[in-house]
Amino acid sequence: MMVDQSNNSTTRKLRSLIRISVIDIFGTAITWTGLPVFAYSLTHSSIYTSALFVTSSLASIISALFSGYYVDRYSWKKVSFTATTINAFILLLLFYFIENNTFGVIFPLMIVSQCLGSFANAGLDLWFNTISNHLERDISSKNIWNMTAKTIGFTMGPILFVWLGAFTLFVDAISFFIASFFILRLSLDVQVKKNPTEGLFRALKSSVSNVFTSHNLRTLFYVACVNGAMIPVLISQSVFILQENFEASSYVISMFWLVGGVGMVFSNYILATTRVFSLSNKMLIMISTLTSSGGFVLMISSTHWITYILGFMFITLGNPIIFNLMRVMVFHEARNEMKGKVSAIINSSVEISTLIFLAFSWSLLDLGTDYFLGSLIVLSLIRLLMFFKILQKLRLQSVDKEN
Repeated sequence: MMVDQSNNSTTRKLRSLIRISVIDIFGTAITWTGLPVFAYSLTHSSIYTSALFVTSSLASIISALFSGYYVDRYSWKKVSFTATTINAFILLLLFYFIENNTFGVIFPLMIVSQCLGSFANAGLDLWFNTISNHLERDISSKNIWNMTAKTIGFTMGPILFVWLGAFTLFVDAISFFIASFFILRLSLDVQVKKNPTEGLFRALKSSVSNVFTSHNLRTLFYVACVNGAMIPVLISQSVFILQENFEASSYVISMFWLVGGVGMVFSNYILATTRVFSLSNKMLIMISTLTSSGGFVLMISSTHWITYILGFMFITLGNPIIFNLMRVMVFHEARNEMKGKVSAIINSSVEISTLIFLAFSWSLLDLGTDYFLGSLIVLSLIRLLMFFKILQKLRLQSVDKEN
């Protein structure tokens, strides 16, 4: 009976954390997609508008230096509550400056807002991962709701900013206030080893050393870098490819976003409700290879935008297997007092490699779409080989520990 009560309590807490994450992501998605479009209508500056789209990457890189340290040092609840509450006021401040035509502060305030979001997410993710008893499936369940909220938010963002203008920022601010309320009501009930005396830079240095001296974490770091050079770049450049090669309308671009979101939701639903993660390594690599490589082949050979988008959907179906398992492996491989910092370092590597390869990808696109997509196929195969090699090693280590 006590075990059942404990399991019920954990399930309720996981659902509450998912609810908080969904509310947060929904509001952020509306602002992240809608505000740059709205800013262009105010400033008529394409450079300024494009800069707003990269604030998420810049914020993730910057916050990696701090968020992991603070969630490892302080209470996850306090960090998440404080960051989310301040973020709500940042959005209100952003509304004030836009209404007063002070556009110069939009960019720095968006960076601050995204940094605070990274702090909150770091605490909530560690909280979620620590109390979960079936992390692979629970992460997949969480991603179902997160991707649904993100897809709806991405679709609604530009529309709401057209209808409501800067007042749309109140939707995001209210979502942060609601999320803060739910965080405040949730009891932590988790005892985790902390290291409160270690300084920031010393802690970061030891965490980086931990990543690169551990063969397992180092390999996962490299896989994360390849991930960053693939999927975010593919998504960004696909908008250009659809417009350039297929003269796609805004309707087609919206369909591209929608199909990608639906593919991710469906894939995570399968992972959460079936025993896919219990399959052998050979079966997992076969599924990932068929979906990812098959998707790229469809995109390269496409003569119509429908085929191109269908290929992208196949890629989104296979990627969650790697993404979700990677999060689990990073969490388990990092030491308790370093989980936040190690996760932040690996997450920042994704953003850095995205920015680097995004700049390089324009040269490949000048050579032709086939060269660009062909390079992504090569990266996809490299990623699969590295990932499933480390997966096999960790599974064997797990069996040895059980014996």
